[in-house]
Amino acid sequence: MSRRRRGLTLVELLVVVSIIVLLAAMLVPYMHALRERVYSAICQNNLSQLGVAIHAQGTRNAAALPAGAGWIAAAGASNAQDSLKCPKGYYRGGGTGPLATEDHVVQVPPPPSVEFDALEDATLIRVFTERTDYVLPTDVIVDISEPGRYDGSGDYTATTGAIRAGTIVNCHYVHYDPVGRTHATTSGALAVASDILGLIVVTERLHASDDALALPGTNYPNGHRARGFEAGSDVVVLAEGRRQVQIERFRASYPGDVFRIITAPEGEASYGMNGRIRPKRYRLKQLMLVEYDKPVIDVANDDPARWLMPRHLGRANALFVDGTVRALYPDRLGPDSKLWEP
Repeated sequence: MSRRRRGLTLVELLVVVSIIVLLAAMLVPYMHALRERVYSAICQNNLSQLGVAIHAQGTRNAAALPAGAGWIAAAGASNAQDSLKCPKGYYRGGGTGPLATEDHVVQVPPPPSVEFDALEDATLIRVFTERTDYVLPTDVIVDISEPGRYDGSGDYTATTGAIRAGTIVNCHYVHYDPVGRTHATTSGALAVASDILGLIVVTERLHASDDALALPGTNYPNGHRARGFEAGSDVVVLAEGRRQVQIERFRASYPGDVFRIITAPEGEASYGMNGRIRPKRYRLKQLMLVEYDKPVIDVANDDPARWLMPRHLGRANALFVDGTVRALYPDRLGPDSKLWEP
């Protein structure tokens, strides 16, 4: 006589399912924490590789660490560019596509000449890209380094700044040349895809920056006394977001007006370099790189709450000059911390 096999009752099945759901609910936080620890370990390995690349670059340059955004180039030169991105997110730099222009501003291919009288138009402002992903061979002085409205008064003492040699930049040339010697006025706007580091608007500095930034193969009007902004004539606004320049008024006769826009490096990275690092004067316990939403950290002016990226269970990974990597909570990484001091 065969015995009938007894299956699970509905109540028993519900109990089994409930136990499985309960166990899964208990395991989810542990699995999440485990995944975050794996991400953090990958990120820490990235920073270790970048530290090796930066020090290797320094070894090739008389023990001088790269300055500013030059650390990104050091990573590329040492084949460590794959380490620039944390698996939890990264800073997206500008693209290499066309600039966004408005009103009477147009982007043009690099012309053979921007000598005055070569590209004349009473209303049209031309802009072209001189350099991309370019490592500055020397320090470059900019006249306007902070957002604001500037009326061409000629006094840029409060906003003059230096972009250090070794920094990777893009550079754009803005050119307005009225027809003949006729007085003309125009306006417009342009936007870029990465942060604007500064504008060069004074004639003497435009001349001086030609050696470092001028595009080979293009002739420039070096020598004209009124090449830059003129007092009471030209008005520009560098927007708060550092991505747009509004030309309220370009007013010129012969020869015309020009200025340069220098922008932050393009590309993608998850880390920022301590802006107080000095190429040859640093200490081993000084913080070098940290998870950040900018390639270079301005310790004095940056807002850590906005730019610092504590991606891993509330902590941000940080690389020190001696090569050690630590995960630190944001309160340990404030601008008053001695970790930043040179």
